[in-house]
Formats: sequence, C-alpha cells, structure tokens
Amino acid sequence: MKCLLVVCTLVAPKDGEFTDDLNLFDARNLTDDEQLALDRELMESKRRLLENPDLYQGDILLTEEQKRALKERNVIPSSANWWPAAADGYVYVNYRFASPSIAKTMVLQAINTWQANTCVRFRDIQNADGKPHLIFQNDNSGCNSFVGRISNTNGQPVNLAPGCLTEVDTPIHEIGHALGLHHEQSRSDRDNAIYVVLDNVKPDKNSRDQFAKEATNNFNVPYDYSSVMQYYST
Repeated sequence: MKCLLVVCTLVAPKDGEFTDDLNLFDARNLTDDEQLALDRELMESKRRLLENPDLYQGDILLTEEQKRALKERNVIPSSANWWPAAADGYVYVNYRFASPSIAKTMVLQAINTWQANTCVRFRDIQNADGKPHLIFQNDNSGCNSFVGRISNTNGQPVNLAPGCLTEVDTPIHEIGHALGLHHEQSRSDRDNAIYVVLDNVKPDKNSRDQFAKEATNNFNVPYDYSSVMQYYST
C-alpha cells in the first residue's frame, strides 16, 4: 500500500467568504454574551499574531534553519520534515495533550477527519519515549504549528488558543501544517489557478507573507480550491 498525502477537501467554506485560522468556524449558536467573549478572544489572538515575529504567514512556526533559509533563499526546506511511512503503507503520528485543560473534543474530531480521509494514523501516547510527536496545547499565541515533522524528542507544539477550538475547522487546518502541508495559495504553481491581487493586500510584511509562494512539491495533484489549507478571497 502506497501512501500519498494530499490536500483533501475536508471542509468547504461558503463561496466568497474570507477565512483565516482564527475565524474558520460558525458561532451562530452562541448567546450574545458568549459571542462577545469569543470576539474579544479572537481580536486578542489576532493582535498577538501581528506582534509575533516568529510566525510566518500568520500561523506557521519556523525552526532557526527554516528562518535562515527563508531569509537567504526565500525557501522553506520541507523534504527533511516528512513523516515517514511504515511498512504497511500508513503514516503514524504520535501525539499527546499538554494538559487536561485543553478542549479535546474538537482536536479529536479533527484527528478523526484526517484519519478518515488519508493514510495518516494518530496514536495517543502517554510517554513520548524520545520519539517525535505532536503536543496539542492551549497557547495564548493563537492558532499555529510547524510545517511537517520537527526532530524534537520533547515534542513539537500545535498551539490552539480557546478561540481556535470552537469548531473543528481550525484544528484540522493546524494539523495539516503539522503533517507537512503549506497553505494552498502558497503552492509553487498557484499562478496557474488563482490570481492574487497584491494591491488589495495590506502593505505590512505579515499580511504579504500570507500570499508568498513556496517551493512546494505538488505531486501532480491539481490545485484544490476547496482545500482546508487555503485562505479565501473577499
């Protein structure tokens, strides 16, 4: 069995709706007070994102090596960060929760969505035993993750602030990064599928970085307009 991890159409937002990693959910069922509290949390998370120089494209954490490569060659090397396939063709990814306080329901739903649509299998571990693994944690930095496997025996964080766990879409997106997927609009061949009007993008570096192209390996998979990894147009 051969495993090819592709960007699956797991969630398709409404046509014409702009989404980012902090509002990929529909909160219409909340009370007015709950909605107000959620809006405040989202605004605070976005403020922290803008002030965090260590985030790339709004929600991507970078290693020091990746920062240097990005600065020198405008490339984030990724082939070294692939999760290896086992002999049975599946890709096994270990994970744990940093604390009992994190809302596990949405994370587990996101994990089940990936398992139902790909050859990735997640294993909940109590003891890391020095193996690379994901750590889902409630972090005030917002919603962010590294891209691909980082060889860190202490585990690599998938940061999910409370506002990231109201619906399943955001943890699906951040897990996609942790598995090795870049934003769909950053594909090397994106100009064959979409047109990015940079004049309509805010001039600050963080905003423009969200639409920067990467040297991606697309495995001959067509551009996915409904990908959970894509930011949508206004």
